[in-house]
Amino acid sequence: LIINTATERVTFKMMVDRMLPYKFVLIDIIFLASCSIFSAISYYKQRYTDEITPNMKLFPHKWILGIAFVDSVQFLWSVYSAIGVSPTMTVILMHASTLFIVMASRVVTPSRSYGKLHSIGVVFISVAIFLSLFKIIYNDYYFSSDESRWYTTKSAFLYLIASALQGLSTLMKEKALVEWSQPIDIYFLSSWLFFYQFLITVIFSVLFYLYEAIFGIQGSIWRSFYYGWNCFLGFTPSASSRDDDSIQFINCNGSFILITTYVFATFAVLAAINVVLQYSSQVVGRAVSAAILTAFLALWMYDLYESRAHPSNYIFGGKVGLFDVVAVIILVVGMEVYSRDPEPDVELLTQHS
Repeated sequence: LIINTATERVTFKMMVDRMLPYKFVLIDIIFLASCSIFSAISYYKQRYTDEITPNMKLFPHKWILGIAFVDSVQFLWSVYSAIGVSPTMTVILMHASTLFIVMASRVVTPSRSYGKLHSIGVVFISVAIFLSLFKIIYNDYYFSSDESRWYTTKSAFLYLIASALQGLSTLMKEKALVEWSQPIDIYFLSSWLFFYQFLITVIFSVLFYLYEAIFGIQGSIWRSFYYGWNCFLGFTPSASSRDDDSIQFINCNGSFILITTYVFATFAVLAAINVVLQYSSQVVGRAVSAAILTAFLALWMYDLYESRAHPSNYIFGGKVGLFDVVAVIILVVGMEVYSRDPEPDVELLTQHS
């Protein structure tokens, strides 16, 4: 669980940097691959086992579609904003989802009760995020050039909003499972979620590239998809072939391996969490804490290497300093404290998934 969670977070930032001009194609590929994996497992379980019952197929698709829409918007927002956030910063800011879940739960499910350690953990996590944002704002104000001023700050706040949407999606899933109050196979449910997410993001990407083609920001919509898939396969488009003249750096080498690794790591995390939660929710919290440190160190090394090889403030948002180290330590402490109290409704949720 630790390795896969860390791998998911590291490969996320790396693949976004690789597929920089083709972020919509990147998202389409991820959802298509995820849908294929979960659909294959779901098909096998329906064909050769009795784990997926006829009653499970009655799970309301309007709930699935609503969750899929929020998930799609959240992931689109994450990918778009992660471009302007430094690698290590993505690890810290993404935990704003925990803050949103705790705060929004008081409105969505007032009966839900969080413990004292949850509240203390949330305070630590808030301080870690505040330190990260303070550093970004300070650097943008005093050290950024006029043309790039506030770019990193805007990206960081957009990434923060995406993390909040992730929290909203989590609450929607939990609420749906509680209201369903019957067993549901997680692979069957996920196959439909990724199917709808793929359809939604294909529509978004076509509209986006069509908009850019109409207003001359990029060339043909089909060229965008064509070179996006080429980039996924590891072929970097030549300067004469590209329409995205404003992008100064692109390197598609290793994109296929990174994206494939990310998809399988995401799958492994979901499968592992579903098993681990049935035994102890506190194990998940400790695994997340260890994954934070692992991912932070890995992305630190990545930032050092890439910032020397391809200097660009638009991709690598700043060197790791004392603020970052202190922030990640406080974040890990916060996650550790938070996980010492079991999550509300965790027994009910694992019982039905």
